[in-house]
Amino acid sequence: MAKPIPKPRKPIKDRKYLEWVASHPCLVCGGPAGQAHHVRFGHAAGMGTKPDDLRVIPVCAKCHDKIHNAKIPPHIGREEIYEGMIELLIEWIAKERK
Repeated sequence: MAKPIPKPRKPIKDRKYLEWVASHPCLVCGGPAGQAHHVRFGHAAGMGTKPDDLRVIPVCAKCHDKIHNAKIPPHIGREEIYEGMIELLIEWIAKERK
């Protein structure tokens, strides 16, 4: 008997977290970010769906455009992006527990 296909869960939305992430330096160039970029690789929601708001990194407008035009500098790879996301989440959780 085939297993039933689970219903897709709704993505986590957190405007407060997005604003907090955007207040950090750009992960790519180190300048003031001002934006939170949703990281799509490694997320299981499927094509055409936006990842959770917890899967973001801080970027400036110039670097955000580079990311969307596939012109990311070579020093920024998946490992650095994941590390940045995880560090921000840990800092956020610690801040919220106070």
